[in-house]
Amino acid sequence: MSARKTAITVASAAAIAMVLPAVKKSEGYWPTVKVDTIGTGRPCTGGYGETEDVKCGETHTEAYWSARLEKRMREYDARIGACIHVEVPDSVRAAMLTTSYNAGTGAVCKSPMVARINAGDFRGACAALLTKDRNGNYNGWYIRAQGRIVRGLINRRRDDQKMCFSGVDQKPKASNDAAIKAAADALPAKVKEDFKAAPPEGPPCYGRYVDDRTYTSHPECRAPQPVAPAQAPAPAKPAWHKWIFK
Repeated sequence: MSARKTAITVASAAAIAMVLPAVKKSEGYWPTVKVDTIGTGRPCTGGYGETEDVKCGETHTEAYWSARLEKRMREYDARIGACIHVEVPDSVRAAMLTTSYNAGTGAVCKSPMVARINAGDFRGACAALLTKDRNGNYNGWYIRAQGRIVRGLINRRRDDQKMCFSGVDQKPKASNDAAIKAAADALPAKVKEDFKAAPPEGPPCYGRYVDDRTYTSHPECRAPQPVAPAQAPAPAKPAWHKWIFK
């Protein structure tokens, strides 16, 4: 098993401090749990976007929801720490955390951002948060809800991207052993099992896509070319054919 596969990383206190106000701004605040009419499945949501273990109608103080958000951020950080295998600048880690809280850690771990981070391309990771086509239309990662492009998600990706770039050139800080152990212990059982799995052999491709549109330049990472179906050979003409039709 490679060192990269077994590495676990955690967010610094500075990264968590960046995340909390950013998430609060993006999520908004509902002291009473109610139905989120935009969210997938229209879940009961309260506080700062909390959907787990809440019931519609319950009410809590802002201090309660704020403390719960910080606890949730630590849990989300432990999950993405299992797929981000290199130390990253605080702003990059914070951006991945805010994105995870919105899109889910599973989606972020499979995203072009994390693939670029693990390849050491921090600027490329920030750039992949939100992209445009040649006509200036947004076609970035996770900007749709229920099949439609949502302006609020574009704004959120833009804010995440701005945060990501804000300290992208700062030198990453190594995680201490106690924090790594705490993050590993916080991982769900299913994530732990996936984490123990042997890494696949092959080149360090950026997942399948680099930015949801193009493949990497490595020959083994390029888009597979369609193979034309083999044509059946023409049936052989009988020997008498040349005498009749010559």
